[in-house]
Amino acid sequence: MNAGESITQTVVPAVAADRRLGRIQWAVAATALGLVVLAIARLWFIDGLLRRVTIDGPSMAPALCGPHFLVTCNDCGFPFRCDAQHVPDDGQAACPNCGYTQNPLAAALLQPPDRVLIDRWRLLWRSSQPDEVVALRVPESVAELAVKRVAAVSPAQLAIRAGDLFLGSDLVRKSPAELRAVRLLVHDNDFLPQQTKDLPRRWRAATDDSHWQADGTGFRSSAAAEGDGWDWLQYEHWACTANSQLRGSSTSIRDNDSYNQGETRRELNAVRDVLLSCRVQTEGPGQLAFAAVDGDQRFEILIEPATRIVLRVNGQQLAERPLNLSFTSGGRDVEFGLCDQQVLLSIADRTIFRVPYERLAGPPPEVLHSLAVGARGLTVQLTHLRIWRDIYYLDPQGLTRDWQAAAALPPGHIAVLGDNQPVSIDSRQWPVSAVPASSVWGCVYRPSWAESR
Repeated sequence: MNAGESITQTVVPAVAADRRLGRIQWAVAATALGLVVLAIARLWFIDGLLRRVTIDGPSMAPALCGPHFLVTCNDCGFPFRCDAQHVPDDGQAACPNCGYTQNPLAAALLQPPDRVLIDRWRLLWRSSQPDEVVALRVPESVAELAVKRVAAVSPAQLAIRAGDLFLGSDLVRKSPAELRAVRLLVHDNDFLPQQTKDLPRRWRAATDDSHWQADGTGFRSSAAAEGDGWDWLQYEHWACTANSQLRGSSTSIRDNDSYNQGETRRELNAVRDVLLSCRVQTEGPGQLAFAAVDGDQRFEILIEPATRIVLRVNGQQLAERPLNLSFTSGGRDVEFGLCDQQVLLSIADRTIFRVPYERLAGPPPEVLHSLAVGARGLTVQLTHLRIWRDIYYLDPQGLTRDWQAAAALPPGHIAVLGDNQPVSIDSRQWPVSAVPASSVWGCVYRPSWAESR
């Protein structure tokens, strides 16, 4: 082999390596450029990043609020919001938690409207889905955008009966996650009245010989023998409205909404979809129970920690599940109640029961103790007791009468509703209740970096 052949063999592999490196560098640069272009295109379809997009009115409260007052109750210290565009004539706000009415709005903090993002990208590839919050062009004014929640898509026919939402003859049943997005807080036992001393407690033992005792803002029950039967702690609701004379008086849970402090003439309706959330810690053997009442039906969840859970209605067993969770060592978060004719139970963010049922015919009786917690043979510690209710849907005039859209939605159309039913203007009132899906501008959500409430 001569010298010329050796040089050629050395140079050729080096040139090939340089070419491979060049191709890799070009591919990396092209990929980076493509990602930058894709990111720019993605951000282009999101309104509200550079120019503020805010909520104008109260129709989506409490999920999304326009200008509002942040009020702290002068008696129980509970923080709540109320619409700044429609205020009561006397300038006083009633606390939805304890019913104290001497909370001057002049001393409250005026909050700016919620900032939101409108994501048009998502709907480039699909249509709007039920329960999504969207921005759409108002049928009466295409230049105006409204924010509503999708209630139905074609070919459904929207209807409202006894405060519930229907699609034709089918009841719309929310999932636990969908319920959490729209539920309203009725009472938080972490905030107890401090100035008014003679008010009865909202949570009370069902019998005089009960083992339940108040423990700060929670309750504790000592371990009684199982032969003593169930020991119940019951919730009793108050009318927390602008009428101070009703404060402390027992009533069923109603569709009062503290955000609408300026709306005082509407007749309130009894709400049957109510839930309890709390933290539960237990010691020793025995059973724990939760109860909820819908008319003449009493639903009970019986829990044997780390063993099983049983669902009963009026004493008859409906379902049973094994349970591998204990309630010791700090306890567990529990959510239990009724919604859309379903029994719902979640423990530690895990859905245990979602069981549908049918309501009994006839007018429902007045229920003063719609939720309760029971114990038998074990020690129970309850903290962070909160009562929630579902949206109560109203007819176009804001009344509890049954209502149905004139016709089923034609192809390519949707129907939308506002979460704040008493004040929202939506598919119930618009001359054309069927909104073209093409009028939807995008999905609406609060950015994670927006000020949290």
